[in-house]
Amino acid sequence: MGTGGTESSLTYRYQLLPLQAGKFTIGPFPYTVDGETLNLAGVEIEVLAPEASQNETSQSQQISDLIFAVLTASPSELYNQQVFDIYLSIYSRGLNLSSDISLMNMPSSGLSLKQFQELPGTREVVRNQIYEVRRFQCKAQALTAGSFKLQPTIRVGVRIQDRRRAQDQMQGAFDDPFFDSFFGRVRTQPVDITTKPLELNVADLPADTQPSGFAGAVGNFSFDAFVKPTDVAVGEPLTLTMRITGSGNIESVTAPEIPVGDGFKLYDSKLAQRDFNEQQSEGRKIFEQVMIPKSADITEVPAIAFTYFDPSSRSYQTIKKGPFPLAIHAASNTAARLIQPMATSPNTSTIMLGTDIVYLKSAPARWRHVSARPWYTSTLFLGLQAFPPLILGILYASVRRREELQRDVAKARRQKAPKVARDALRRVEDALKSGNRTAFFEAIWETLAAYFGNRLNLSPGEITADTAGSAFIGLSTSGELMKDIRSLFAACEQARFGSSATGQTALSPEESRKMKELLDMLYRTLRACERIRL
Repeated sequence: MGTGGTESSLTYRYQLLPLQAGKFTIGPFPYTVDGETLNLAGVEIEVLAPEASQNETSQSQQISDLIFAVLTASPSELYNQQVFDIYLSIYSRGLNLSSDISLMNMPSSGLSLKQFQELPGTREVVRNQIYEVRRFQCKAQALTAGSFKLQPTIRVGVRIQDRRRAQDQMQGAFDDPFFDSFFGRVRTQPVDITTKPLELNVADLPADTQPSGFAGAVGNFSFDAFVKPTDVAVGEPLTLTMRITGSGNIESVTAPEIPVGDGFKLYDSKLAQRDFNEQQSEGRKIFEQVMIPKSADITEVPAIAFTYFDPSSRSYQTIKKGPFPLAIHAASNTAARLIQPMATSPNTSTIMLGTDIVYLKSAPARWRHVSARPWYTSTLFLGLQAFPPLILGILYASVRRREELQRDVAKARRQKAPKVARDALRRVEDALKSGNRTAFFEAIWETLAAYFGNRLNLSPGEITADTAGSAFIGLSTSGELMKDIRSLFAACEQARFGSSATGQTALSPEESRKMKELLDMLYRTLRACERIRL
């Protein structure tokens, strides 16, 4: 620095937090002024390990003044299977924390915790000091009743600027702290902090007031249901749709029971739609229940109740929907028919005319001798005379057969079974060729319903694997017939109404092979049943 110049001084102050014991060298510090580099000597410091409980307490107090964490839960009173919130707040002062934060020593059983999500940061005044607060939230669920103690260890990364460099490193303008950070001379030191214990007491759900239809839903839910179509014939399916919406343990919510008795044939309910926000533990489930009425006497689907436990009110809540009115008609292809025979006229009589009149014809002008055999005595003419009685006999037998079938509906349907089955089989083959999975199983069901319904004189609502197979038990010499009948009905019901039913997609080679085997089984079953005389 030249004489006569203006003297000045710069002071840089750094606050260091020793995180471990040992000897450290801070510096040297090269400093460039007016093209001249000054090397400031380094400073050696020694960090001693705490030797007494007083030192440990003092060091802990110093660290806790700079960074600490608080764990809370909302609500504080919990029930078994209840979903609740856990909040983690990390307070820091004068520290640059990294984004990596991990929790250790969390309970491994009794609680189910989702992933923590970071909330917007805030500032708070604690003990007359301003702290930067990082807040985290997660959804948790109590899996069992009991007491739980949460005191996790939280590992955070503290960014520390490392100024130690070799003498041949960049000088001059690159000694600026910005370039130190930019070129990676900032290291992250992990720091473990613990929270105060968080005590959670989880109570069992009340047993004395628990309704019979309760299936474990805990939270706050709404329920709705409707039936479509409401105007069907016996044996035709209708669908009961149930929608459950709300927050809580919705992942465990199942469809409520349907108290329909023996008037309907029920299939397993399937989950048709699921909209779920896992981080908030809320969403919606839509269930579909396929029902087939067995009788035209049914007038409604009974009321359906969905029950859940509401932790906020500490009580069970039941929502009822229905009953749902129905219009059930008799099946058109099985309605009993009363055939009125043709009435004979009571005034039928024979009138003889002209018994007392003799008709005369004049003699021919010339008589001739006939030596040839008359034409009406020829073999051809006499043979033709047999046709009218034969035709009359066929017509008589046809009329008698038609009248008999009109009187005996079961026999008429039994004889009709092979023809209607052949017509339905053609639709099965067409669906297999086109690769239409839905149409394939619908056509197989139509074939089974058409054949067994007509062969056994059953209504559509009565056609099941048991009713169809029981008619042939003891009459079949093959033990595989009943097994094939059950397999065909099970495959159709699973594809049409089961929970694994899917939309129309391209068939894989394996699916095509299984569908071809199912068609061969159908042919084999119908041929075996036709050989059995009922």
